[in-house]
Amino acid sequence: MLTQLVYSLVKVLRDLGSFDDRLLQEEPFLRAALDVVRVRCLRDLKDRARIPLPDSYVLVGVPDEDRLLEPDQVYACLRFPDQPEEPVYLEGTVVVTRSPAMDPGDIRILQAVGKLPSKLNTRMRALENCLVLPTQGVRSVASMMGGGGEPLLSSGSCRESH
Repeated sequence: MLTQLVYSLVKVLRDLGSFDDRLLQEEPFLRAALDVVRVRCLRDLKDRARIPLPDSYVLVGVPDEDRLLEPDQVYACLRFPDQPEEPVYLEGTVVVTRSPAMDPGDIRILQAVGKLPSKLNTRMRALENCLVLPTQGVRSVASMMGGGGEPLLSSGSCRESH
């Protein structure tokens, strides 16, 4: 809306006939208005630009409180509304990123462990539709991805096991 107002103002000034483009750089009010529009357009692009990826999921990252996952492993059990009785376990190589990814360090290539062994008694088994991140290692994966605590997008070439 602000962008449209500034463009409308510039159009009206141009229609008057005596408008000089230098006025946009020299007039403090118009220059400030254009700076606000520029910053807002860039913020909108950053916040709203989404590139859809096939076979990808938007998941919230949670820590592995039982410390079962190795430093480069993740666990994800997904349930879809059209198949609620049949969970899908991500297995294999996955790409995990913060949303929005602002730095190359926000993107990690990790290994999804698939379905947990039935003999393993862990709280992780109850977690669905989220991405369990490892807490072991020198630093946790979440802290290496911009401080953690952010929603995560998990995607990549992975095999789903049922």
